[in-house]
Amino acid sequence: MLVVAVLSMVSAALLILSSPGYGYSFLAWVALVPLLIVIKSSRLSESFIYSLLAGQLFYFGHLSWMYSIDGISPVIFALLGLVNAWLFGLFGFAASLLKRERAFDVILFPALWALIEYLHHHQGFLSLTWGTLAYTQYEVPAVNWIASLTGIYGISFLIVFVNACIAHAIISLNFQTIAKENQGGAQFAFPGVRALLLPAVVMVLILAIGMVRTFPDDISAGDCIKAGLVQAGLPGYSSSTDDEKREALRRLKQLSLAAAAEHPAFIVWPETAVPGKIPYDSIMVKMLSRISDESGASLLVGAAGYDKFQSSERQQTGIANSAFLFKPGERIVGRYEKIMLVPFNEYLPLRGKITWPRWIVGSNWKNAQPGSEMTILEADGLRFGVQICWENLFPDHFRKVSAQGVDFMVSITNESFVKAPAAREQMLAFNIFRAIENHVSILRAASTGISAMISPKGEITAMIKDEHGKPEYGAGMLVDKVQATSQRSFYNRHGDWFVVALALLMCVYFCFLLGETLFRLKNR
Repeated sequence: MLVVAVLSMVSAALLILSSPGYGYSFLAWVALVPLLIVIKSSRLSESFIYSLLAGQLFYFGHLSWMYSIDGISPVIFALLGLVNAWLFGLFGFAASLLKRERAFDVILFPALWALIEYLHHHQGFLSLTWGTLAYTQYEVPAVNWIASLTGIYGISFLIVFVNACIAHAIISLNFQTIAKENQGGAQFAFPGVRALLLPAVVMVLILAIGMVRTFPDDISAGDCIKAGLVQAGLPGYSSSTDDEKREALRRLKQLSLAAAAEHPAFIVWPETAVPGKIPYDSIMVKMLSRISDESGASLLVGAAGYDKFQSSERQQTGIANSAFLFKPGERIVGRYEKIMLVPFNEYLPLRGKITWPRWIVGSNWKNAQPGSEMTILEADGLRFGVQICWENLFPDHFRKVSAQGVDFMVSITNESFVKAPAAREQMLAFNIFRAIENHVSILRAASTGISAMISPKGEITAMIKDEHGKPEYGAGMLVDKVQATSQRSFYNRHGDWFVVALALLMCVYFCFLLGETLFRLKNR
């Protein structure tokens, strides 16, 4: 029992170290080996319990930065870990239930994992994409390019496939299962060492293609926009004191006018950068219009959207988390309202149907109103979509927006609620994969870092840095050119086809199991 528990904990530790922010992405390719050995060698109940243990420990470490967020008590933090750890528990249960004494497990296990990850990302207000295996490879271009074909689930599948092959090889060597398989006439198992040849060949092919592959290139000299990113280095208005609000606004204005010296056509401020309700606050609207006029650039700002006189169609009762576009001499010319809101923060899930305990809800949640349209805006003749903070976590939502004929995408976020660099790298990884998945450039403006420009290949082409070349978490700005692309990736055009293919594979496997069971019953 102790050895099995230790193996589960080793898997959790290796997964934590492979996460963004720790710098050991290569560990992901072996991190699940101990846990898979436990699953292959244990009973159904044990596989579930020890997989759940590994998941709980992993999320405790991976999301440890959440413990410092205001309103996150030890009980809520533990509950949050358990809500996510079910991914591991369900995988351990299903893998143990369906495991075979054959090498087919090296395909079955990765398929199960990818499908469960997909389910994990599509469970309503409980959806969360932190801890997805694919994000461990956000700095590995030779591997992460696969996301442009399959989305993140193809990379997670590949990682579990390699882990499963290694685990199968170890078990074959230690317990000589190959001898038993051959005596029964099975042809699916590999001798121990030869079990490693398949993943080795696959990885060599993946890396080789990744190093020589070129993305679709429809970029000409005129298809770009000179843009500026500005960050105040202070919390967004929703969590600031009055003095902080005034200081943040002063910094943003000063940095925007400094950026204007490099003649950008477009300047982006972070989420909730403006301490006012737009367009209701006419004084704030005039001030922002003046900044756009003085800089000579279109200005996109994050603010609370509120209309005093609301149409009967919308029936809004609160504010929206919005982005407003100003153009020189034209005031507000465009508006996007955040569609996917943060549960228990920007809205209360199942309000009116469930009475949530105060220790879960607290008093910090806001009655924000979700947007309903994937609005496309325009700057300097180029079209762009906007994603606000939480929306960047979900591949399918981002894909639908970027498929609306955009030339680039803008991500605005307020990350002042976290201080740990690992947390900010985890959030940066989301945007890097969204760029790769869709073959689209992203302008990422954050209130306290990491503000950067990301190419369609997922490369950071520019970043607001400090004097040591590290991400600047304080005040800063940058101006650079952004690539415009109109040809989207295979994943962008076809969506989660890979997940559908895996689901069909599992259906075929279940039919095989059913046929095998019926055959055995018939020949008793």
